[in-house]
This record gives sequence, structure tokens and C-alpha cells, in this order.
Amino acid sequence: MKPATPDPTPNGQDGVIRDAGLAGRERQASPDAGAVCWAIAAAGHGAPGATTVGVAVAAAVAGLLVEADIDGGVLGARYGCWLHDEAPSLASLVASLRPGVTAAAVNDHVQLLPSGVRAVLLPPSAEDAAGAVEHLAFNLDLLRAALPGGRLVLDLGRLHAAGTALDLASAADAVVVVARPTVEELAGLLARMPHLAARFERLAVAIRGDGPYRQAEIRAEAAARAGRAVPVVTIPEDPRTVRGLAVPPEGRRAHRLERSPLMRAVRELCNAFRVQETAEAGEATTAESAGRPAPGQPAGVGGVRP
Repeated sequence: MKPATPDPTPNGQDGVIRDAGLAGRERQASPDAGAVCWAIAAAGHGAPGATTVGVAVAAAVAGLLVEADIDGGVLGARYGCWLHDEAPSLASLVASLRPGVTAAAVNDHVQLLPSGVRAVLLPPSAEDAAGAVEHLAFNLDLLRAALPGGRLVLDLGRLHAAGTALDLASAADAVVVVARPTVEELAGLLARMPHLAARFERLAVAIRGDGPYRQAEIRAEAAARAGRAVPVVTIPEDPRTVRGLAVPPEGRRAHRLERSPLMRAVRELCNAFRVQETAEAGEATTAESAGRPAPGQPAGVGGVRP
């Protein structure tokens, strides 16, 4: 299948970012504002469907999805996109990144998924993917600067305790770890929660599907392990919508996709970061009025991290 040519305008014609999620409100795209960056990763053992969550998040926030799994990509094979050596890819993108690179130049390396999501793809083998992902970790700031006011969604695959995926997640504005509500996957996730919460200021947990544990139980245990509240959102399996992401969203199909259980849950995930940011801003305001440093800020440094 020959991929369609993507629209070089990443966030609509009027320059307004909608469904901001992380930003907390609509904000005018600014030439000085680099892309807000999300990192989506599997928390531990198993295959919880982090890539599906990444595609849905990119669709919800009109963002650019970047496959950055050092073990190789899956979207090209899943959606029938170009994967030959000369195809637009992460390798071609990172080779082009330099100071002053533009959104139009980035767009030369983008393929359009059937759902309309703009994506930068990886080949399926770790041997072919690893170098491009490592280069992205060194040049992520250049990519963000090229997409002013935009949204960047990184699909990291598995989040190991060290390595390139952890480096990329640490450079992101928000991190979503994905797990299924099974004994094996939750045990791994909860054991890592103190470390994840200490490293990532804005962290959320996406639970894929149903299991023996309720969302409230998982949320309470995650908060206890993290030492602070961590948003936990259940992302339903919703196979009908997953199939819908593989075809063009036209007419009633687009309306059904927007109102589907999967997309409603993803919007709840976006809103969880909005609530988290609002709470941080409130704590910072209280700290400032009391003459003490804001949470997460050293003494003598004012302001709230955007």
C-alpha cells in the first residue's frame, strides 16, 4: 500500500493546540515553544499493548507518533506502510536533524497511518532499529524544537532500568507506563513504582483491559509505593476500535472512533495529566505565597516548570 502524503501542518491551520492534556488548556502555538513530548512504554514483563496506546494518544492529541523501540518497530507491518531501505523512517529523520530544522523538513520522514495519525516508523529488527533510536536520544531536543507548539508521542517499547528507552523517557514531559492487570505484570510494575516516581515528575499508569484487580486497588497500591498520587487509567481492549484504527476514519466511522471506549479512556488519560499539572501549579502558588520553594524546585529558584 502506498502511504498517503501527510499534511505538513501538524496542529491544524489556525495554530491552536486542542485537547492539550499536558498543557492544561488550549494555548496558542508559539515559535519559541518546542513540542510537548509524551513517552509511552511497557512497564515490565509481557506485551500489554503500549503501541496501541501510543497510536490512540497520538490520535487524541493530533501528535506525531515516533516509533523509538530499540527492539524494532511494528507499525509498518501492522498497517502496510513502506519499510524498504529508501522509505521515510526514523533513520532518515535523525540523519536530517540539525539546529534550525523545520517542521516541513521533519514531514519528509513521516508516513500516514490509515487512521490519519502521522508516524515516523522503524524497521522491525533490533539490528536495524537500535542505531536510529540511540541517535534520537542524542537529538530529541532538535526534533522538539522543529515542531513548535506541537505534540510528540514516543513509543518506547519496554522501559528497562537503564538504556536508551530510559534516557528518552527522562527527556519527555510526561511518561505513561502500560501494564495488564495480571499478577505477573502488576508485580513488576509496583516493584518499580518507587524508582519510576522518583525519576519522572509526571507519571501515569495505563492498565490495559480487565483483570482480577480493580482500578481503585491498583491506584491505592501505586500511590503507596510511589509516595504520592499517580494517575491510573483503565484502557479497555476495545477490539472494534483497534480495528477501526487500521482504516481511514470517514463519515460515521470517524464519529464512532471518537466516541469509542478506547478513545474516551485515552482522553481521560490526557485529562489526568491536566489535573496533575493544575495541582502542581496550586502547590507552587501556595509555596510562593508562604515564601518557600515550590515542590521540586531548589531554594532560590522561582516559577513553575511549564
